[in-house]
Amino acid sequence: MQHNHSAIYSVAVVFKEARCMEGGGTKYIVYKRVGNGGFDNGRIAEKNTFSEKIEKDKIYSYKITALNDGGESFPSEILSVYLSSQEKGRVL
Repeated sequence: MQHNHSAIYSVAVVFKEARCMEGGGTKYIVYKRVGNGGFDNGRIAEKNTFSEKIEKDKIYSYKITALNDGGESFPSEILSVYLSSQEKGRVL
């Protein structure tokens, strides 16, 4: 049995919209880390959803902040995803 290591997978994350007390034009910053490394500098998301391609056998972790004229919020809890090349089925 051969595994297709070049297959492309993706993850989609949807989160609650921020309700801002001050400022307007809320955007989000999505921070990512792969494995045990540090989080990157983040990327701007205009909406409360994002998706990206991932590889098997790597742990991807995300945290999100809201950003508006009043500044940046505290980060969300960390959400992690992992897809094993040895999986025998999925349970959700």
